[in-house]
Amino acid sequence: MNRLGMEFSWSVKLGVLAYLFLALKFVLIAYYATDIDAHRAAYLTAVLALFAFAALAATVDVWQRRTAREWRKALRVPPVFLLALATFGACTILVAWTRPVGAVVAGAFVALVLVLSVISRAWRSTEFRFEAFEFADKVTEHEWERLMAADLPILVPLRPGKHDLRAREIEVRTRHRIPGTLPIMFVLAEVADPSDFNQRPLVRIAREEGRVVIHITRCCSVAHAVAACALELAKTGGVPEVHFGWSVENPVTANLHFVLFGIGNVPWMVYTLIRRADVPDDRKPHVIVA
Repeated sequence: MNRLGMEFSWSVKLGVLAYLFLALKFVLIAYYATDIDAHRAAYLTAVLALFAFAALAATVDVWQRRTAREWRKALRVPPVFLLALATFGACTILVAWTRPVGAVVAGAFVALVLVLSVISRAWRSTEFRFEAFEFADKVTEHEWERLMAADLPILVPLRPGKHDLRAREIEVRTRHRIPGTLPIMFVLAEVADPSDFNQRPLVRIAREEGRVVIHITRCCSVAHAVAACALELAKTGGVPEVHFGWSVENPVTANLHFVLFGIGNVPWMVYTLIRRADVPDDRKPHVIVA
């Protein structure tokens, strides 16, 4: 199940959603009183919407599986699931159009879950949420110990995708005035499921184009992975520096992307996480944006 960046364990433990749903039910019962048609319409809309979205999920899943297997485009669409999607989707729209009260009731429950999840994630977004690193192999573990003993580790995060490491290094050294005698380590963090609130990232260190690249996977957010990497390296040896470039992304959009999907607004979040970390000030890594 895709939890869309929502972490439910705390709400299940405290029963928050159950109490809120119960309160919403009492409000709806009090509002619609004995209007049986309104309750029937709400139930019918919810059931049809459930079937429609289940058919949509099945259609997309089959499409992705067949795409991965390199099926021809004409054969990737599952006709049975597509027919079910069209049928249930049309019925849902028809019922919602003729009996809008059902859509209103169902929408109230959806809105309640979304609002609660966004508020809770925004509230807890600056928690460190890091347990420990796990290493892909012995070579990585040995390289990590060597990095922890470095005098001045310089970390340069990369965005997922193809990179010209040589061009990126020249750009960073020129813009941040880093001398050629200081080695640069690139950090490539990839988000897995942002709903996994606590993380035990997997680290793999490799040399690509003659440069050290720290691959971090199984992350709940890029910012938390980069901050954890810098703080772990700061435990011994020199205090690391984390160098970022300015992003052209809209600040509001960046914040929403981080809250919902664990990506976006990385420099500010890394700085905030490091600043709030329970370590001496002289051992906190430096975040530099230029």
